[in-house]
Amino acid sequence: MATDEESIEQAVAARREKLRVLKAAQELLNTPDDDSAQRDDNGTTDAENLSMKFRDYVPQDKQLQEGKLAPPVLPKFEFPITEAPPPPEKKELQH
Repeated sequence: MATDEESIEQAVAARREKLRVLKAAQELLNTPDDDSAQRDDNGTTDAENLSMKFRDYVPQDKQLQEGKLAPPVLPKFEFPITEAPPPPEKKELQH
């Protein structure tokens, strides 16, 4: 009986440790990082320097229209048809 209680206590301790580690990792993810918004020589952040590219959407703002990408050029594909099948012959029915 003592071994069952010890194994349960060990499982509880392991579970508590896992939860503590997960909570610490979650707190690290939620805290803002000073390095994430680095400023360049002009004083602007990386987020301000991002260029937006639009493939299927044409924005109404003139500044954003500069980011419109040209549609991709698809190669022409020809179906490998060797020969058209002959039309079926009509059989006349006699009365």
